[in-house]
Amino acid sequence: MQPPRLETIADVADYLDRAANGGCRTVGELKRVIRTARDALRTIAEQGRERK
Repeated sequence: MQPPRLETIADVADYLDRAANGGCRTVGELKRVIRTARDALRTIAEQGRERK
């Protein structure tokens, strides 16, 4: 699965949902999806802290 632009929490949730419903065929692909989602959520959180 190619990660889309993950700019909001909703984007990340949609990405994980699609991965869980047939987007990942191997454990390695699933790990990559989880890493990508985790990194995106960290970036979103950092951007939220900068706005305050």
